[in-house]
Amino acid sequence: MRAAVSRVVRSIKCHEIAGILGWFGEDCKTGFQKAVNNTPAQAAYDNIIVNRQHVAYAGGTNMTLAEVEKAFAESQEVLEEVEIALGLKKVGGAPASVRGTSPSHPAASRSR
Repeated sequence: MRAAVSRVVRSIKCHEIAGILGWFGEDCKTGFQKAVNNTPAQAAYDNIIVNRQHVAYAGGTNMTLAEVEKAFAESQEVLEEVEIALGLKKVGGAPASVRGTSPSHPAASRSR
């Protein structure tokens, strides 16, 4: 079990995060997807994960350290959206939706 959890946490892409958020409620999943899918933050986050896998298994990467640093900064939005989806972070000063307390996710009403 520990090895499986460790593997998931080390190499989880955005679509896999959405799947896990779905375990907490469909609104968590869809809100996250609406906020993150096809954004520069998603591209940056997934690029870091893919290149991490290249380093671990293929022995190299296509990213420079400067590119990793830039992608890391850009990808922070993905982690913030996980917090929002789970109701752990406020959105625009209002309490974030907690699973099952609202029919829609806070990100669904935001425009990006």
